[in-house]
Amino acid sequence: MRALVLLALVAAGGAGAGCGRREPPAAVAVPGEARDAIAETPEALPTVRVLGDIAANGGRRVVVEGLYEIDPIAQGKGGHLTWIVLADGTRVSRWYGAVADELGFADRRVRVTGVITAGPPDTKIQALLAPHIQPERIELAPGQTMGPPDEIPAPPVASTTPMSAPRVDRWVQIVGTLEALKPTATTSRADATVKLSDGGVVRVENVVRLDWSPHVGKTVTVIGRLAMDKGAPGAFALDLVIRGKSAVCAGVVSRCGM
Repeated sequence: MRALVLLALVAAGGAGAGCGRREPPAAVAVPGEARDAIAETPEALPTVRVLGDIAANGGRRVVVEGLYEIDPIAQGKGGHLTWIVLADGTRVSRWYGAVADELGFADRRVRVTGVITAGPPDTKIQALLAPHIQPERIELAPGQTMGPPDEIPAPPVASTTPMSAPRVDRWVQIVGTLEALKPTATTSRADATVKLSDGGVVRVENVVRLDWSPHVGKTVTVIGRLAMDKGAPGAFALDLVIRGKSAVCAGVVSRCGM
């Protein structure tokens, strides 16, 4: 994974130690139908679509184009982190929690006008080691419509390989059979194997054995971020990468752990 987009913290206290008490930077949320009513920026601003555009325009006012994503599971002390996901998968931090006035943008493509930095805008605070955007304005991309304004949306459910593949590097709710728990060096942890209905495999690393062991041999719902399984070269296996807190539920459960 790209070093800049890893969810790492500058200090052991995490992102939430100082961030949870601050208000998110103000931005004007602009539905698509109201876009024409806002005066255009007088100067032509650079557009950021991939990681390389950030390196070329760090510290400048830009227009960031990407997918507005809210982590459905709170990440440690950081809360439901909010990102703008670029075309190459780079995650740009919009805020260290969900922004109540912007929930309708979740899972929609947006254009964000503001100052972009390759790391935290203030290097003296505990912060995510990721690109950051300080938004002035957020608007829907052409062809997009606002989503529900009152809750963080649940990721799609995937129970087969074709349903899972489009969610690689995205949040997903996996439904399958918990086949096995493989012991790890830490006795309280295990690596889980979840089998999809078409035989596809999802490996979940470093789960809490006590939480997962009652579900062996049964149908479960697991929420997390999906990735290709690097431990099975040449095989179309999927690895469910859970950053921070994980969630597993017995049976088919919508919004598992949310």
